[in-house]
Amino acid sequence: MLGRPPFALFTRSANLHPEEVLAMGGSVTAKANADRRTSFGGWLGRAVLVAAVMQSLRIGLQIRRELAAFKASQAELGTSWSTVPSITRKRQLRVHARTHARSCGRGPTMVLLHGYAIGSTYLVPLAARLSREARVYAPDLPGHGLSEHDVRPLTIPELARALEAFMDSQGLRAALVIGHSMGSQIAVELARNRPDLTAGLLLVGPTCDSAAPTPIQQILRGALTGFFERPSFYVWALIDYGRAGLRLLLHELRELTAHRIDHVLPGINIPVRVVRGAHDYIAPQRWALTVAHLGKTAPPKVLPRWGHCVQYSEPERIARIALDFASELDGAAAPRSPGASA
Repeated sequence: MLGRPPFALFTRSANLHPEEVLAMGGSVTAKANADRRTSFGGWLGRAVLVAAVMQSLRIGLQIRRELAAFKASQAELGTSWSTVPSITRKRQLRVHARTHARSCGRGPTMVLLHGYAIGSTYLVPLAARLSREARVYAPDLPGHGLSEHDVRPLTIPELARALEAFMDSQGLRAALVIGHSMGSQIAVELARNRPDLTAGLLLVGPTCDSAAPTPIQQILRGALTGFFERPSFYVWALIDYGRAGLRLLLHELRELTAHRIDHVLPGINIPVRVVRGAHDYIAPQRWALTVAHLGKTAPPKVLPRWGHCVQYSEPERIARIALDFASELDGAAAPRSPGASA
């Protein structure tokens, strides 16, 4: 015969031990469960892949919209080149700056200072908004953005001296200085050394929190707060970090953690305001309150939703804060009329 008769199968099954029957049933069930798990895993993997693609497309479209808005803002600004002395005093360094493009009459003068290793590019949206009502200067300090590098990366006090030279070259006096991140440290040094150049300081996300005084702590905090920035910010950050180079990146990370803004602020007698994002873990609320207290000013203004670079994420709101502050400074500096009451 070519095979067993059909009844042989039933005969074989009838002769099986009960434990063998249970084992056969268990193997069939296990195979079915494994197939279901494989099927579920396949569907889950495809769902995750689709979600990742959709999220990437969403972020890509958002970056495209933000870059278009950036281009429109940049069109409102002009550029200038000036020179400042090298730290060796043997040559002059060419310094690039973004400025207001139109005459602003008697509007306040504002100087915008970039942060760690980056240039003034990410200050463009704020500078453009301010330029409609103020004279705006956003320099790339030596080694940053489009400006020339010095013989070595500069310390924060040396960057402040380069800023002094830039402001002198432009004939700027009594400016509202807006410093972001490490720019706040430079602004405070400027106010200590040349109070004639500064009418007030607006410190946005000031560094460096005394509770996180090491480079690795700052890197970890920066990674956490990075989830709350506009995606297009990283385009400009990567470009400017590439221009800065590894040597400057490492030097300034050590420099911003070593410099103590909380030791300098108490000796300054210039009006100060502090602003931060609600999710700014580089400049958390406790630290911002400390800076505000040392600056003898009101508690910091907190902008919801955003992280460390609120001047890029919310330029309109930061501009309004700056213009209101400038109005306060102008009112305080205005001479009283002879008949004014005390």
